[in-house]
This record gives sequence, C-alpha cells and structure tokens, in this order.
Amino acid sequence: MIQEREESHFLLSTKLKLPQPLNQSVPRPRLLARLNAGLNRRATFVTAPAGYGKTTLVSDWARQLDRPVGWLSLDDKDNDLIRFWNYFMKAIEQAIGSLPDSVRASNAMLTPGQ
Repeated sequence: MIQEREESHFLLSTKLKLPQPLNQSVPRPRLLARLNAGLNRRATFVTAPAGYGKTTLVSDWARQLDRPVGWLSLDDKDNDLIRFWNYFMKAIEQAIGSLPDSVRASNAMLTPGQ
C-alpha cells in the first residue's frame, strides 16, 4: 500500500503502523512496568534474540501508553540513509505533528551514499 511520494521515495503506510495485537499472547506485566519506568530516561533498548517477542512486547506497551507513539518497522532496504530518514521523519510526524522547516531542509541536503 503506497501512502505518499517524497523526493522519489515511496513510503509504505504498513511500515508506519503498530502491528496488530495477537489473539493469544503471554501477559508481561513486569516487562511493561520496566518499559514504563524507562519513560523517565533518555532511551530504553529492548534486546533479545529473534522470535522472543520484542515486537509484540513493544507494540502492546505502545497501545497502553497515554501519549503519542511513532512506529517504524525496518527491513534490509532501510539501510539507506535517505530512505530511512524519510520513514523516520514520517513516524515522528505521525506522533507529534509537523516537523520544523529546518528538519525538512536538512533532509533535503542528504545525498545517497552518506
């Protein structure tokens, strides 16, 4: 599903939406509490091997927050600075609204291969 075109980059809206909740998932109140405690810090990182439920945990947490959340699902093709930054800006805009013109201007100055 193509959402919009920005500087010859198509943005897929599915990459910018929280994954659908699973019908059956394991409740993780302790981990959700730790993520909530991390709201008072500069950054929180969730690390675990593939298949351990990181996406499920963080998307469940995002749904219960009382604040805006920007979501971006990454894949191998996002290892391109311009593509990544376009998606990143869109995710932030969905959470907080329009970005300042200075951010847009700096994005326009990016060149492939940086």
